[in-house]
Amino acid sequence: MDNRTLKTPYIDFVGSSANEVTGSAYLIRYMNLHILVDYGLRQTSNDKDDYIINSKRHKDIKPKRLDAIILTHCHIDHCGLVPKLYKEGCKCTLYVPKGTKSLLTIMWQDCLKIFTQEYERFERKPLYDQEDIDNALNHIKECELNQTCILTEDTHKSFVAFTYYNAQHIVKARQIYFTFNDGTTVKHIGFTGDISNYKKRYYLQSLDKLPHCDALVGECTYSDSKRLHKERDRRTDINKLDTAIKFAKEHKSKVIIPTFSLNRLQDILTVLYEMYGNNPPLKIIVDSPLGQRISNTWEYLIENDDKMWRAVSKWDKIMWISDFKDSLAFSKLQEPLIVLAGGGMVSGGRATFWCKECLSNPFNYIVFTGYSTPESVAGQIKSGEAKYITIDGKKIKSKAKTITLNSFSSHCDYRHLMDYYSEVSYNKICLVHSEQESKIKFAKDLRENLSELNRSSKVVVINKDTKVHF
Repeated sequence: MDNRTLKTPYIDFVGSSANEVTGSAYLIRYMNLHILVDYGLRQTSNDKDDYIINSKRHKDIKPKRLDAIILTHCHIDHCGLVPKLYKEGCKCTLYVPKGTKSLLTIMWQDCLKIFTQEYERFERKPLYDQEDIDNALNHIKECELNQTCILTEDTHKSFVAFTYYNAQHIVKARQIYFTFNDGTTVKHIGFTGDISNYKKRYYLQSLDKLPHCDALVGECTYSDSKRLHKERDRRTDINKLDTAIKFAKEHKSKVIIPTFSLNRLQDILTVLYEMYGNNPPLKIIVDSPLGQRISNTWEYLIENDDKMWRAVSKWDKIMWISDFKDSLAFSKLQEPLIVLAGGGMVSGGRATFWCKECLSNPFNYIVFTGYSTPESVAGQIKSGEAKYITIDGKKIKSKAKTITLNSFSSHCDYRHLMDYYSEVSYNKICLVHSEQESKIKFAKDLRENLSELNRSSKVVVINKDTKVHF
């Protein structure tokens, strides 16, 4: 613990999420405490810059000074750098949502696998190793939903505590609600992490509303007013997917679905099961070693719909593959297939291989299930503007048909964000986890909406290295 007492507490926005949609990390300085909320990898299409930034990030944190680390959820852009802190001498407790220790193990080991591959290709020193992962896991304390967890307390009735609230983003995703009490003054700080707010999502409980916050750090990933998830989207998406699958059956082609391995893969499998039951038109291949490991533990992670997942997990129409030799073999088959391939952005994973193999065939479909940055391979394919797409250093003719399914998003859209930030009470909201241009416009709209509600809450657009006092 740092012995220097801070007179004016503040939040330091030390991660890339201050001005982009990746690399979440927030440092709270209160009295003599250093509390870190999330510590994620920066993941963009520029893996060289990502590596440099991720390598140096710990210099802003000072791992040995940390008194607590608290995670919102297990996406790599929120948790992927944590073992590096313990590599650099961190010894504090790592607080995580109840039931996520096994999931963190899987996610970090997958990161290590990627680091090892990058070392072999680019001679980039891995950011951490298995010993560092084990060290981080040994410091974990799992915390229940809606139960107060005391971080510090003394004889003068001062204390620091936090409570997890549901975020409905992915399994076990949480918002964080802090209480800082110095014996005379009480302050409450909220972090939404990543949130979604839909009437019904497979395997997840609904979004909780945080109590009053002196300062609220709120994500606004989809702050663009054009990004709206209409109620009819799921029905529309099912019809689009069914059309693509029937087309592939007729032309003996393939439907490639690049997908994130955590939650998105399980959602898509569930939709396919509900669409076709025991009579899918095509053979379903799941080519995602990470997705398979997560799916094997899914029944211990989900918050509801246990009966549905048991049915999906026993569905004998799914063929799971992990060996890359099997990927090669199936890609050469002259038979129609549905392939769920790991790597939603097509920036790595098996999705990269399948898109490289299938992009040049005009009878194939590539189905995207969420947002992709414009510069990513997925973004380039979706735009349809380029005749050639470079994948793994190879130029591929872009001829395959593409569709995007908008109803699988795990984030609030513009309307839901506006509703939530208009309902929750706070003195100040700090907007993060968005591209700056859309974030600035969203802030303007939110200020206008709050004014109409006769609320004087301050709206702050966060930039890199911003410090917000509370």
